[in-house]
Amino acid sequence: MAVSTIDGTVEEATVTRSRKGLNVYDKIVFRLADGSSKTWAKPVAHQSVAAYLWPGASGRFYLFSAWDHRGVHGARTADGAAVHFSTQFETFSMVLALVNLAVVLLSVVALDRIQMLSLILFLLFVPAYLYFRNLRVQAQAQFDADSSYHPPAAAAPALGTS
Repeated sequence: MAVSTIDGTVEEATVTRSRKGLNVYDKIVFRLADGSSKTWAKPVAHQSVAAYLWPGASGRFYLFSAWDHRGVHGARTADGAAVHFSTQFETFSMVLALVNLAVVLLSVVALDRIQMLSLILFLLFVPAYLYFRNLRVQAQAQFDADSSYHPPAAAAPALGTS
């Protein structure tokens, strides 16, 4: 699990699908100030953040990497806009853990036996919840700690002289 930042300009952002407020990209290519580029393959972004991931958008972009996915959780653009979205994987994991715990408890009480699949799923979703909670806390702390950062304005194109 990691959070990081990229300062640069979006050169390419190819959306492969968009569903339930989440954009999935084939790749996002960032052009850095030194002229090099960095490609972020198969990232996800909530649509509130994705609105700032268009070619030509310049600023600081906040990235995360988790077990099986990576994405962009925030942006501070050169025009002064700032947007952050915490992932919902934490809530999803907690709900699945609680549902499986309820199935285990109901099966013990009603059937006098343990549903092993639900017990195993419960034991998997509890650490997943803790992992995603930690990732959300790190991402939020990273974005909040950077609140005084203001990306430089994009350089104006050079005017030709006659």
